[in-house]
Amino acid sequence: PARELADSQTPLALILERTVIGVAGGTIIKLGIMVSVLGASLSWILLSVETLYAAAKDGVLPQTFRKINRKGTPVNALLLTQCFTQLFLLSILSPQLNETYLAAITIATTLVLIPYLLSSLYAVKVTLSRWRKESHHHLVIALLGTLYSLYVIYTVGLKYLFLSVLFYGIGSLLFIAAKREQKQQPKHWEWAVIILLLAGSTGIIAGILTDRIQL
Repeated sequence: PARELADSQTPLALILERTVIGVAGGTIIKLGIMVSVLGASLSWILLSVETLYAAAKDGVLPQTFRKINRKGTPVNALLLTQCFTQLFLLSILSPQLNETYLAAITIATTLVLIPYLLSSLYAVKVTLSRWRKESHHHLVIALLGTLYSLYVIYTVGLKYLFLSVLFYGIGSLLFIAAKREQKQQPKHWEWAVIILLLAGSTGIIAGILTDRIQL
């Protein structure tokens, strides 16, 4: 029945169970979903750890994230990312924190979109600085990527764009720590960006504490 199919969490498994294969069909689909989720989880774990590890190797994060064990695994990066992952997963169990979890997902999406936008803008810059006859289609692709990134950020919501400043502010503190480890100082324009991010982060924290900003 359509109502039962709409309420089912695994509609394809229900269809196979009632039509072609029987009960075994539903079991096969559910096992396939489990394998798919485990595979996706593994890939996201590797990606999040590699992001911190690569940034530490490039000198933009503290060297503690570069530490590896005898198996070659970045242990500190793995521990940090997975601790935050488990905290967010546990928050799903609380109805009060569930909305915060959904807001965090949206903010994370916005945080990912900013590098896409910057990459597209850099592609425009590179294309214009190395202009050749065949560069027209490269410029079109770069401009389309820039416009699409701006559109997606706008559709996600300017509220979450402003909230993402808080996380960039936290990241800027780690960037300063990394520079000090290397006995260096951020450049003047980097200091300007850092000050803006920290000022924005302070305003956002104040807004959250005073309930002017709702997550």
